[in-house]
Amino acid sequence: MRIARTAVAVTAAAAAFAAAASAAAPSIVLNLKAGYADRELVACGIRHHYTFFHVAQALRMDGLVQPVPAPGWTVKVKVKRCIGGRFRAVWAGHAKGKADGTFTIAYTPRRTGALFARAYYYGVRPAVRSDKQYFRVR
Repeated sequence: MRIARTAVAVTAAAAAFAAAASAAAPSIVLNLKAGYADRELVACGIRHHYTFFHVAQALRMDGLVQPVPAPGWTVKVKVKRCIGGRFRAVWAGHAKGKADGTFTIAYTPRRTGALFARAYYYGVRPAVRSDKQYFRVR
């Protein structure tokens, strides 16, 4: 009986610790701004929702890292384009983070195609990454 109570107490403590740890786990969000259309397409064998942008016009992106990192933090944003049936990296840039946990960056696509962008924050281990944001350039 005493062992059973101890096991229940240990299990409850472990569950509480796991919940607290996951609540404090860092996260990153990336948003594409000002697309002119939205459609579902298939590119590189992946069906997804795509936001449309014009070639040679700056594509603005912003995002948020939570919890807010210490001053001096940066994020990396990588863009991949569907080339020969695979998504391949075509651009990467770094954005300085602001004190409120936000960041902004711009990418100017030079060619048409199906692409996606993803943000990475390397200030923690393992690094955190945003969801892919698919877009089409015409």
